[in-house]
Amino acid sequence: MRRALLPVLAALGTAACAPPPAEPERVRPFVLHVVDEETGRGVPLVELRTVNDIVFHTDNAGVVAFDEPGLLGERVFFHVESPGYEFPADGFGYRGTAVETAPGGRAVLKVRRVQIAERLYKAGHPGPASDLIRRCLWWADLMPYWSDSMLADGRDYRHDTTLQCMVDGAAIAQCVIFGVCGISAGFDGSIVINPQPAGLAQRLTLSGVRLGGRCFDVVVDGDRYEVRQGGRSWSSPVGTATTLPPHGA
Repeated sequence: MRRALLPVLAALGTAACAPPPAEPERVRPFVLHVVDEETGRGVPLVELRTVNDIVFHTDNAGVVAFDEPGLLGERVFFHVESPGYEFPADGFGYRGTAVETAPGGRAVLKVRRVQIAERLYKAGHPGPASDLIRRCLWWADLMPYWSDSMLADGRDYRHDTTLQCMVDGAAIAQCVIFGVCGISAGFDGSIVINPQPAGLAQRLTLSGVRLGGRCFDVVVDGDRYEVRQGGRSWSSPVGTATTLPPHGA
């Protein structure tokens, strides 16, 4: 009986002394770094979307770690979108690019800053911002149908433009709402109105703004402004923010 147990005990001792099995090697991700083409700084919250709608967002450094099974190691097309920035369009009008991904590899995507006037207003530089708007209005008055000609080489352009100038339309309307009037929505549902002094006019009225389930007006008159909503009004000096609480609060 003792002799029969000896091989078993020897086998158990060998198994106990054997090294643990090696962990499988971790696959190093492919790094996508999205930067501002002028400054070289990383741009956060840029959306990178594959053709099968897998979405990634850059972190505060403008980086995405891509390790998607089945796609890593392949040529992958990424649509690139970001508020305030744009990526060059390809021959089909898509703003994106194809990237050869590989474990441990890296690619840099450069985006161009847009909405310059709006950013200048928000940064407290109303003079240069107003000058840019004047230039846009002058160009739009000179060539009122310029946008149709500009898009004529794009894919399906007749459905993308309606013979109206987008320069003095969408761009300046957006600049007035978000730049001059300083309207922004908070994650908690609140709305902040913080107008900046505009050299275009001493008095400016923005009526019927619908945002976050509310409708309100903003009236800027010289160095003061007033926010009106549902029979109530708030008056403050220009440069001082007014916050409307979340809807229903």
